[in-house]
Amino acid sequence: IEFKESGELFQALTNQKEIYTDYLKNNFDAKVEFDENKKIVTITFKRNVDTFSTGEINIILFITKLFGFLGKEKDLIVIDDPISSYDLVNQYHIVFHLCKIISTQEKHVLIFTHNPDVINVINSQNRKAYEYMFFDRIDGNIIMNELSN
Repeated sequence: IEFKESGELFQALTNQKEIYTDYLKNNFDAKVEFDENKKIVTITFKRNVDTFSTGEINIILFITKLFGFLGKEKDLIVIDDPISSYDLVNQYHIVFHLCKIISTQEKHVLIFTHNPDVINVINSQNRKAYEYMFFDRIDGNIIMNELSN
């Protein structure tokens, strides 16, 4: 896989080069190379990418975007249903990384979901550390209410 997007994503991944490379090596037995001249990140896997499941490819892309976010100076990422297409192990894996970002970086994660399991998985990491809100439509108005954890 090559990420040929020059500019912001390449620079952000470069800022997170060591942990991004370690993550892909440890979780996918992959080799990661950064070409500063061409602004290309090349990921080489031991097995053919055609044999990867859709979930495996999605998690690689999700993690790439997540590490890209960490490498930027932005402090907020908005994510829509981050665990909806993953098995239970990867749901916890993704939420673990999101919770780690929130607790160790000066970053914020705003998650939109219809899936109550997202809250359950997040609470399994640190029950009192997060705020939950839900939206209601009342008389044509959208109201945001606090959801107690």
